[in-house]
Amino acid sequence: MEKRKSAKQITALLLIVCLAFTMSFGTVSALAGDGGNGTAVTDDQTGGTGDNTEPSEGGEGTEPGEGTDDPADDPAEEEHQDSIVTVTRSDRILEHFGGTVTGVGKGLTEGTVTIPYGETKVFKIRKNSGYAINKVMLDGENLGAVTEVTIEGDGQPHEINVHYSKNGLFIMLDAGHAGKYNKGIIKGYWESQMTWSLTKKLKTELEKYPGVVVGLTKKSLYDDPYIYDRGQMAKGYDLFISIHSNWSSSSRADYPLAIVSSKYKPSLYKIAQPLGKQLAYNVQKTMGTKQDPQVWIKRLSTNGQDWYGVLRGCASVNVPGVIVEHSFHSNKKACTWLMKDANKNKMAKSEAAVIAKYYGFSLDGSFRPGKAKVTLKKGKKKIKVSWQAVKGARGYVIYRSTKKNGTFKKVKVVKGPSARYWKNTRLKSKKMYYYKVRAYSVVNGKNVYGSYSKVKGIKTK
Repeated sequence: MEKRKSAKQITALLLIVCLAFTMSFGTVSALAGDGGNGTAVTDDQTGGTGDNTEPSEGGEGTEPGEGTDDPADDPAEEEHQDSIVTVTRSDRILEHFGGTVTGVGKGLTEGTVTIPYGETKVFKIRKNSGYAINKVMLDGENLGAVTEVTIEGDGQPHEINVHYSKNGLFIMLDAGHAGKYNKGIIKGYWESQMTWSLTKKLKTELEKYPGVVVGLTKKSLYDDPYIYDRGQMAKGYDLFISIHSNWSSSSRADYPLAIVSSKYKPSLYKIAQPLGKQLAYNVQKTMGTKQDPQVWIKRLSTNGQDWYGVLRGCASVNVPGVIVEHSFHSNKKACTWLMKDANKNKMAKSEAAVIAKYYGFSLDGSFRPGKAKVTLKKGKKKIKVSWQAVKGARGYVIYRSTKKNGTFKKVKVVKGPSARYWKNTRLKSKKMYYYKVRAYSVVNGKNVYGSYSKVKGIKTK
C-alpha cells in the first residue's frame, strides 16, 4: 500500500517537472522569437485577441511586446499651428488705394487673417474704377496681376501685398463760390447755387464713362475752401475744372467764356486751351447764346503765373485747369435758362461728352483717337519727328522703315497727351528713313489706337 502510494507520488512529481520545463521552454522561445526585445509573453497570452496581454515580470526596463497598445510606443502626437496671413496694399494713390482685398474680415480690406492648419482661404483682389492691378506679391514672389490668391494653412506665416496703378481719367471739379453768393438778375438765382447743382450733375454724367473718376473740392454748398487750395486739391488728377456763370454791366452780354491755364507752363496750356475752347463752344450750342465764345488766359504781371487762384493752384501741382463761365447771370435770358433743372441736366450731359471724347473715353469703349499729322526735320545722323496734337490722345507710337513701302518697326512710345516730338538719334548719315505715327488712348484700362499718319520720309545729313 505504501509502495503504490510512493509510485503515484513519483509520477505526479515527474508531471510537475515536465510541465515546469515546458513552460520555461515556451518563455525562452518567445524571447528568442521576439528578437530579444526583453518582452515575455506566455503561450496562453499569445492566443486569442491579445486584448488581455500583459507584460511579464521583468522589472524596470521591460517594454510591451508585439500587439500591445502602450502609448509609450506611439510617436508623440504632432501639434499643428495655424497660419497667420498679413494682407497689405501699396501705392497709395490720390489719398486712397486703387482697390480692395476681400477675405480679410467684415468691412476690412487689409490686416491679418488666421487660417487653421489644413484649411484653405481665398483672397479676392478687386480694383476700383480708374485703376489697374499692377502686381500681387505673395511671400515676396510676384504673381502678376492676379485677381485671386489661395493660401493653405500650413503652420507658416504668409504675406500678401497688392500694388495698384492709375490708368483712368481723373478729374477734379470745383463748384464756384458757396452759400448764397452772386445774385442774378432773376429773383431766386444765385451763382453759387447754380454751380453746385451743375457740378454735381456733371460728376454723375462723367462717371457714366468707364474709367473716369471724379473728385469734388467741396462737400456741400456751404463748404468754402480757399481758392488756391481748391486748385491744389487736383494733385494727382489729370484735369481741374471750375464751374461758374459770369456778370457784366451790360445786360446784353451772353458769350460763354473759358479761362485756361496760362503759358507759364506750356505743357498745361497745350491741354487746357483746346479743351477750354471746346467747352465754351459747347455752352453756346447748348444754351443758344447770341455771342460767340471766348477763350482767355490772364497772368500776373510780376511772374507770369496764372492770375486766378484756382488755376495758379492746380498749376502748382502740374494739372491743367479750365474755368468755364456759363454765359452771364446779368443776362435775363441766360439767367432764366440756368435756373431750370432740366437745362442743367442737358448741360452736364453735353459737357461730360466733350471732356470724355477729348481724352479718348466713351460709354461703350468704341472711341478711337484721330489721325496724327507728322513733319520731319533732318540733322546730322538724327531726325526729329514732330506731330500735331490729337484730341483724346494719351500718347503716341512711332514706327520707322528704310523703305517707303517696306516693313515698319515700332521704335518709340511717347507717353503723355502733351507730347509733340521725338528725336531719333544714332542713325546713319545721308540715309533715307521713313516714319509714321499713330495716337493711342486708354479706354476701360486698355490701349485703343488711332489710324496711322501718312508716311513721311527724309534723308539724314
